Amino acid sequence: MRQTKAHIASITCLVGVTGCGVIPSPEDVSRLFLYPDYTCTEIADELGVPAPFEPVDPGDIGLAFGDFSVTSANGATINGWYIPPPANTDGFVEPRGAVILLHGNVGSRACSLPWVSAITSNGFAAVTFDYQGFGDSAGTPNLATLYQDSSAVLDWTLAHAAAAGTPVHLLGVSLGTAPAAGLALNRPADVATVALDSPFDPLARIRSAAYHYGVPPFLVEYYARIEFSWLFATRDRLSEIATPAIFLIGAEDTSSPPADAQSLFNAWGSTDKSYWTFADLSHVQAVFYATSEYETLLNEIWSSSLAN
Repeated sequence: MRQTKAHIASITCLVGVTGCGVIPSPEDVSRLFLYPDYTCTEIADELGVPAPFEPVDPGDIGLAFGDFSVTSANGATINGWYIPPPANTDGFVEPRGAVILLHGNVGSRACSLPWVSAITSNGFAAVTFDYQGFGDSAGTPNLATLYQDSSAVLDWTLAHAAAAGTPVHLLGVSLGTAPAAGLALNRPADVATVALDSPFDPLARIRSAAYHYGVPPFLVEYYARIEFSWLFATRDRLSEIATPAIFLIGAEDTSSPPADAQSLFNAWGSTDKSYWTFADLSHVQAVFYATSEYETLLNEIWSSSLAN
């Protein structure tokens, strides 16, 4: 992802390399990891996946949808879409459950429509939203607020999108796997299953950024553990998570390397978990190039909760 002088200054300020004399804010440091201004075409170019157009909303791929808004813990307005599954040949329209889609660190929810399609094609309703400072949500992009935004959307989903007795699932993509894991850890009664596509390891990413900018990793990690405490509390307590999970990994992923994903998988507490590798594919490419297998794997874990 592209970096600016401001981003570099944010990280080097941690050790006074730039002589700034001020410890950067969480928002400043978050700019090293969050890129809300990317277009869908730019994201596709970075990831090496198809981008035939700049979508605006689910209507662009023939899906009905409704808008919703929630208020995050710090008062910021979070905007999202509720997308029911389309009627199938039998006229089936009642969702089998709801799946909250937590997108990655770039662009807006409009760029996540391939994952929305994977959800609705399996008969589930999709709930997708933008974190603070992304898309049309209010606020400033900040790693510190990703969890509270996601938790507010889970509240809305439980109250509005999930029919009585139907489960709520989470599908995290890249960075979105972090708040997905956080919700599974802290709200286990509200989450039926978790799917983690190209999972994000905050510890590995922080250390990588530190090495990249020539900053001692322990200083960056110390700062991050204070300012982004939920992120590392989740990483440190993965063994406590009892929620069933599936890990979906590109064998050639260099952004979220398979070794990092394997470490997260090994730490995940539930014994009801699976790890799937897509040969020859890289970061979040499976939904584009292995669509049928990807959708089948998701359907299997979501359907398993209905059988229990």
